[in-house]
Amino acid sequence: MQKVCERCGVEFEAKRRDVRFCSRVCKSASYREANREKLAAYGAAYYAANCDKRATQGAAWEKANRDKRNTINANRRARKRKATVPLTQDEMARIKAIYAEAETKTRETGTTWHVDHILPLSKGGLHHLNNLIAIPAGMNLTKHDDYWPDLYALQ
Repeated sequence: MQKVCERCGVEFEAKRRDVRFCSRVCKSASYREANREKLAAYGAAYYAANCDKRATQGAAWEKANRDKRNTINANRRARKRKATVPLTQDEMARIKAIYAEAETKTRETGTTWHVDHILPLSKGGLHHLNNLIAIPAGMNLTKHDDYWPDLYALQ
């Protein structure tokens, strides 16, 4: 029997009357779209409950895959080199001060602080004073490689 997929609109041959989607891909995508909040809540709860387990697994992966980890780090260093513009002595001193600020805040607050590129290197940002900010590690890890223009206001 001929049917039309509820998600993509493609006509397909169905073997049963209750079939609504042309493929597992469409069925899964439809479920994810309909249950976005539920899946996000599940993911957040799982992450919170298994944070230590994930850290242990991550450390084990890095130890077992040193070559891959080294490649990732080398690629990041290369992006950083390409994204570095000539700096004056004053600008270099101010960048060092941002890193020192992150270290000081880490010691004072007991929580880790990172120096973050507001516009990530992977998105075309530069390793320059105007693109660096000290932020809590949790915020930086949540940000990943996203661009948060509001961070400029915190500089």
